[in-house]
Amino acid sequence: MSDTHNLEVKKQVLEPISAYHKECPHCGATLFPVSQNDYYDDKDEKPDKECHCCGKKFIVLFGC
Repeated sequence: MSDTHNLEVKKQVLEPISAYHKECPHCGATLFPVSQNDYYDDKDEKPDKECHCCGKKFIVLFGC
C-alpha cells in the first residue's frame, strides 16, 4: 500500500454504533470486528467494527 492510501484510511470518520448492532445500518451486511494492531496511533480513535461490503468503520458506544 502507498503512504497516500494509508493516510486516507486513517482520516476516515468513525460512526458511532451500539454494541447490539450485528448488521451495517447502511447496507445491511454483517459487521466484523477490527483487529487492534499497531497500525493505529494510541491517540487516534480505533474502529471496533467494520462492514466488508461498503467499507464503513464503526466505534462502539455503550448506551448509544
